[in-house]
Amino acid sequence: MSVEVAKRFIDRMKADEKFAKRFLECRDPYARRAFEESEGYEFSSKDAKEARGDGKNGLKYWSGDTMYVRTIGLDR
Repeated sequence: MSVEVAKRFIDRMKADEKFAKRFLECRDPYARRAFEESEGYEFSSKDAKEARGDGKNGLKYWSGDTMYVRTIGLDR
């Protein structure tokens, strides 16, 4: 598990709208985790928190943080 992997995932979420939509269609933490892993991204919620820093870089909540996914700029 790695902060670098989490950063790559965040970057892809920002750059690939179809990928982001598929992720956001996963409504529970287990489905989101399964999606992440099926796409080759294995990281912990701690890694994700560290990768996103203060939350201003694209994702406010992560699959390990809450049952709800909210995004900045991706939830339109």
